[in-house]
Amino acid sequence: MIGRVPQAVADIAARVAGELGVSLYYMELSGPTVRVLIDAPTGASHAACVAFSKSMAAELDFRDLLPDNYRLEVSSPGVERRLYRPVDYQNAIGRHVRVRGRDGAHEGTISAADDASVTLTLEKDGVPVTERFEYPAILSGRIKVTDEELFAEAARRRKARQADGGSQ
Repeated sequence: MIGRVPQAVADIAARVAGELGVSLYYMELSGPTVRVLIDAPTGASHAACVAFSKSMAAELDFRDLLPDNYRLEVSSPGVERRLYRPVDYQNAIGRHVRVRGRDGAHEGTISAADDASVTLTLEKDGVPVTERFEYPAILSGRIKVTDEELFAEAARRRKARQADGGSQ
């Protein structure tokens, strides 16, 4: 976990996530606020976030691990999710991303990622080139949903509605 989260709190979050069939994407403690991003194969629903929040808060209150005035925020990382750890980049291979480093911002497709770096295929002057970025040099990274992905999803939904007889 990231962001100075006490291990006992992280352990509770992991257990609650497992019980609810979701995964922890990111967790941080910032002042009195505990931020938790949960995920699922089809995305974390509002109901999953509410269930996680209730279970997590009950555990935190019972175990008295945080000050009385803590605030718990639970949400999904969303489709244009931030990338925090090497595993996040590894899971996004083939996706279009934007990374910001000390040398500026770069947009491209992740072509490779390991525990030390990520490789992006970028376009420079209309020519595809690959560049490798060491994680310590990356200030932030985020998946960027392309127009092609948006249009493909809309077409998929339209086709599914037609297959169901247009009832949706």
